[in-house]
Amino acid sequence: MGVCIDEARHNQMMRQLDWCQIRVPARFRLEQLDAARLLDRPVPHGLRLATRYDGMRAKLATPQLTAVNLHLDQVAEAAIDLLIAAMEGKEPQRHAIAPPLLVARESSAA
Repeated sequence: MGVCIDEARHNQMMRQLDWCQIRVPARFRLEQLDAARLLDRPVPHGLRLATRYDGMRAKLATPQLTAVNLHLDQVAEAAIDLLIAAMEGKEPQRHAIAPPLLVARESSAA
């Protein structure tokens, strides 16, 4: 569920913010970079951005996006193992998943 605001209100809110974390998927983050440029809110000096997925888009964006590495490969492996154990009626194995890791990049520089 999202919140709809008109463009004038959005522009006003963007100008009032000294720091903002926009929580949207990485594919939309690139659009946020473009919008920030159009609103004269250059990243990272006028707006700081971070994404919750440390994928190629975060790494290849200009500026590169700060991200959180959630170790999704480990999460996926654990989920598959849990599903197979449940389907086979076996006791699931415990999986050690690394804690989230902040990957600081240009988009959140002070």
